[in-house]
Amino acid sequence: MVKPTKTIVPDNRVLRASSVAPALQRAFGMRFWVTLLPAAGYFLFLWTFFATEGFKYSIKVAESQGILTAELKEVALRFGTAWRHGMEGQWPIYMPGFFVLSVALVSWCRGRSLQLIFWETAFLLPLAAMVAIALGPLGSRILMDTFQHEFGLGTLPLMFKVSWSRIGTALLTIGCWILFVVTLVRASELRKPRLMLLPVMAFAGLHLVRFGEAGALTRTWAERVLLGDRIAILSLLMIPLVASALVWLIRCPKQDSF
Repeated sequence: MVKPTKTIVPDNRVLRASSVAPALQRAFGMRFWVTLLPAAGYFLFLWTFFATEGFKYSIKVAESQGILTAELKEVALRFGTAWRHGMEGQWPIYMPGFFVLSVALVSWCRGRSLQLIFWETAFLLPLAAMVAIALGPLGSRILMDTFQHEFGLGTLPLMFKVSWSRIGTALLTIGCWILFVVTLVRASELRKPRLMLLPVMAFAGLHLVRFGEAGALTRTWAERVLLGDRIAILSLLMIPLVASALVWLIRCPKQDSF
């Protein structure tokens, strides 16, 4: 007696799920996880920025309510800025957002059209900003707890708020860095170093918006290097190492990149 054969009907839900990643790959024009590299860099940079802004707002409110003195408020504001740049707290390296973003951007934008770079950035950057704002209170709480522990303070109220002007400053800063890295790659590919004048002018404008911040951070970094701070020295050594890695990524064949 011949047993009836069982017909296997494919599950359309599985087929649809399995086709999502290839569809995303085609939409972005490259492997999906490579496209997510700059998105992760955008998020890290913006998350620390917005978390610091929420912390600073809370500190100003605490000072206005008499919970903190004016002197301690100024200390807290400097502490928050230093934390954002990896100079306070448990960060393993200074300027983590810039280091991560630089490597991610070079690997992502090599050999790609400016049109595709523009549209992917226009999609990924606002998305990363929204996620960073949503998770900003968590970062502000981490920063607040770190500050309280460092200075032996009691629990301070946390009220997360980021103004539109500071959101604009954050996007302008990361936009200038994206412009710098993309222009560096394109100038290398086309052998036209004069293209680097564009990001130089952009950073000159950024300096007017964030006047004095870079100088204060550089002085703090230099002072800690002279004092033998291990993380400050390691971070300083990372600059030529990351720069060498970027040069290698730019010059190596495209299939050898991430």
